[in-house]
Amino acid sequence: MLAAARVGVRCSDWREAVRQAGALLAEAGLAAPEYAEAMVRVLEEFGPYAVVAPGVCLAHARPEQGALGVGAVALKLAEPVPFGHPDHDPVWLVVGLAARHGDAHLALLRGLAAVLSDPDRVARLHAVLDSRQLLEAFCLPASEDGGEVDHAAEDRHGLRGGHGE
Repeated sequence: MLAAARVGVRCSDWREAVRQAGALLAEAGLAAPEYAEAMVRVLEEFGPYAVVAPGVCLAHARPEQGALGVGAVALKLAEPVPFGHPDHDPVWLVVGLAARHGDAHLALLRGLAAVLSDPDRVARLHAVLDSRQLLEAFCLPASEDGGEVDHAAEDRHGLRGGHGE
């Protein structure tokens, strides 16, 4: 599900965390370098709506702002940073998303919703010590990855609807 992951990432604030996620998307070939700044601008404009669960941000920008492929990366921060969300701060996990087409990311979001709605998976994400473990923690069995959409889980995590991404 993830193209790349990093653990123990040090960031001084949310902007740096989002920029590092954008840089990892670029390294993975999923986004142009300018996509990182577009991700920051989205959060500056719309606020911390992308902080979809306690400690978790799904950072992204519009496809035309530099998305080159469809995929995600994840950063587990060394120290959580505030994003300004009244209920879900501070953030310890930043997932960067890129999708070349507006609807291309829906399957990816379903998979992320399945992971983030599972308390055992979230506990596993908290416990990872290296990038390999973080990548593995996001892997879903085939039945979860391609099966029926759990709209209730998407709603709980704010993954349905939004700003037309």
